Amino acid sequence: MTRTMFPEIPPRVQYELTDKGRDILPLLSVLRAYGDKWLRP
Repeated sequence: MTRTMFPEIPPRVQYELTDKGRDILPLLSVLRAYGDKWLRP
């Protein structure tokens, strides 16, 4: 994750996923589908 600070008042900060962070999104999607199928009442 990258963090960008902007010299503004009030202060503003922006966070963005890096390529490495975006690479894990498909895995998180699969884990969510598993949870929806097996862990919900």
